[in-house]
Amino acid sequence: MGDVSLIALALFYKNRGDDPEIATYDRVIVAMCSHFEIKLIKDDEIQLLLELGKIEEKNTGLNQKINEFETKEKGNLWLQVGYGLGSAILGGIISKNLDIIFKNLHIYGSIIVFLAFALALFYWREREKISYGMFEFSIGFIAIIMVLYPINFQINEYINLDTDIKILGGLYIMVRGLDNMVKGMQGSKFGVYLSRRWKIGA
Repeated sequence: MGDVSLIALALFYKNRGDDPEIATYDRVIVAMCSHFEIKLIKDDEIQLLLELGKIEEKNTGLNQKINEFETKEKGNLWLQVGYGLGSAILGGIISKNLDIIFKNLHIYGSIIVFLAFALALFYWREREKISYGMFEFSIGFIAIIMVLYPINFQINEYINLDTDIKILGGLYIMVRGLDNMVKGMQGSKFGVYLSRRWKIGA
């Protein structure tokens, strides 16, 4: 049972509104509990629980919960990444056919459609930051490819202000996407790992 998995499970319960407590003498886990504001059971209480056999009785059940949590979390992560990537590809196809989609719409109709689209994107970002972040990252990456591809990646061809701004814009969107993904992963096993190992999303 890894310390990262234990903290991630505790954060899951905490974010759900519960008040989890961890009994441990492990300095790493104690430090992470302090960082994520997770309650620790005091030493005298741990000793009492050990004497009563409560910790050993719950150990198997806790391991099972962690395994189930990790499996569900991993599946959800890949699902959201795939959803975001697929949405980016679909968005690219739609952008290539905007003239067909909007040719029969009046200017006001187009404005309403884009406004609704913006609200939908905002709702998506607030609800599912990982998939939205992947979508954002993919759009930025596609934008850079679209800038570079026509010139066959000749470095001397895109040393100009117009192209540089487009590339920087794509990079900015990619960074925003990564930021949203990290925010969406907070409280997950991978999010705890990023915070502990790389100080990202801390």
